[in-house]
Amino acid sequence: MPLPLPTTGFFDNLSEAQQAVQQLLSGGFAHETIRLTTPPPNPTTDAEQANSSPTMADSTGRFFFSLFGNLDETGTEATHQTKASVTVYAPSVAEAARATDLLTRAGALMA
Repeated sequence: MPLPLPTTGFFDNLSEAQQAVQQLLSGGFAHETIRLTTPPPNPTTDAEQANSSPTMADSTGRFFFSLFGNLDETGTEATHQTKASVTVYAPSVAEAARATDLLTRAGALMA
């Protein structure tokens, strides 16, 4: 059995990501093949990260923040800020392409 092909789209807000999940479900993708992920609510600074024992969730959050930046203290974007990602684990190349199309139509920035 071939491994599922992950297709990930990144969204600027959680509402858009949730709507994309609904569109994927309506499009025939099974709930168990869709993952909605949000970054941790309070990312730590580099110095704090160096002094703590990371968990898997911390590592994942740091990965996404390293790619997409963080908010500055005023709450405005210091760099592009992704609020949520949706990953679809498709069973074939054709289904991965269909997932990409649905995510793009929902407003995702594709990886």
